[in-house]
Amino acid sequence: MGRQARAWVGVVMGTGLLLGGCGRHEPEPASVAAATAAARKPLTPAETLSRSLVAAVPAARPAGPLAAQLKFGLQSRPELNQPLEVKLAILPGNLPIERVYGKVQAEEGLELQGSAELPETVKPAEGQPIVHSVYVVPRRDGLFILTATVTVEAAGQTNSQTYSIPIIAGEGMPEGPARVPAAASPAPAR
Repeated sequence: MGRQARAWVGVVMGTGLLLGGCGRHEPEPASVAAATAAARKPLTPAETLSRSLVAAVPAARPAGPLAAQLKFGLQSRPELNQPLEVKLAILPGNLPIERVYGKVQAEEGLELQGSAELPETVKPAEGQPIVHSVYVVPRRDGLFILTATVTVEAAGQTNSQTYSIPIIAGEGMPEGPARVPAAASPAPAR
């Protein structure tokens, strides 16, 4: 058999093997099927919103489970002397919330525009995020902290949690003091 004939036989056999595998379906393992089904499950509004936001940092470790969590997102890059929208989302936990409210506070160099109060929400729908926007204006370069205190009344108890939201404006942190090279160690005395 010549070289060309062998090549055609190889092509025909390869095509036959590929076609033979078509239409053949191995059952998926149960774990793969479950993961696929979970991936196709529609997301709740809280899950959808949660994917686009970042968790705010609690000032203190909570003693027990939180009735809510705070996430945030910056709607643009912080620029000096330009209003910046900060989206805040309060994500209710498993307890039915009776009332939730809060306030925000900006440190020096970060000017808060509008009200510092997060409006009160009474008996929010279970699993629905509570979204607020606050506006700040960075007045100089640096790292600033926007503080949000969220108070939740749930299961007959009132709990407040303070969160930190970092905002880096302009060029960010100024350079620290110049690093002085370590002095050469003196020669041993003779």
